[in-house]
Amino acid sequence: IEGIEFVPLPVVEMVKNYDGYNLRWNDLEVGAIIGYGVYQNGSRLNENIVAENSYAVKTIGSYEVRPVFIGGYETALTTTGLSAIDSDWNRPNSFSFMLTTSNPNRGNVQLKYELPVDSKVEIVIYDITGRLIRRLFKGTKESGYHSSFWSGDDESGTLVPSGIYFIELKASELRVNRKIILQR
Repeated sequence: IEGIEFVPLPVVEMVKNYDGYNLRWNDLEVGAIIGYGVYQNGSRLNENIVAENSYAVKTIGSYEVRPVFIGGYETALTTTGLSAIDSDWNRPNSFSFMLTTSNPNRGNVQLKYELPVDSKVEIVIYDITGRLIRRLFKGTKESGYHSSFWSGDDESGTLVPSGIYFIELKASELRVNRKIILQR
């Protein structure tokens, strides 16, 4: 396209999420661009033009982002590959703790949590009376995305009865509880 000066379109970050990674890139401030094509190993991954400046992928790899111009034309002159994750981009911005299984549950509970900084972490299970049932983890975790499982058992490996339980996550100065109902 005449009159347009092409500059590399850098992928500025690749951020881990629970299902894979999000590619994000700077927008070229050119009016003729209507979206982007995302490629891996020469094959286009997106069927439709990506109108936003991000795209979800499942794995770390080498990706190319190509602008799509009015009329559907793409150029390979503005591609940038990405083959690694900068650790600064792979950190959550805030602390988060969630149960990712059904509640009530039959005894296979998945927990996911995000740590914006390296933290001393402890995950414990209490019954409704406040009695310690199980310590799932105690130690240091790096900043990032983590998960843990509780199979509905106590410290000795015996399955606990149906009832209300509390899962507590302590991370540095924070303390968060989630209630889970077990039904056997």
